[in-house]
Amino acid sequence: MPSRSDFEFRQQGLMSQTLSDLDPIFRDIAGCDKKTANAIGLFTILGEHNLVDLKSDSWSLIMDILKVKVKVSLASSDKTNEITKMGLRMPKKDLVYDGDAD
Repeated sequence: MPSRSDFEFRQQGLMSQTLSDLDPIFRDIAGCDKKTANAIGLFTILGEHNLVDLKSDSWSLIMDILKVKVKVSLASSDKTNEITKMGLRMPKKDLVYDGDAD
């Protein structure tokens, strides 16, 4: 299997960031299963059209539960590698190795 170049990784990252900037719902649904993504999308659109009040206690709870399902899907996915999973478990440090020699 051919490996991807650094350019391809950066290009894909930039394209996905551009898409989520144009349509922020992608930020809420990225990394989750289709059923959860559909629910989040549906409730978000209903809220945008003032058909449900997403700021009410009950709807806020529902959306928070759905967003936790997104995090669970991403953090526990077989496609998420071990380094990413370890990074999710460890607190961020100020000093991070960036590959440059000292």
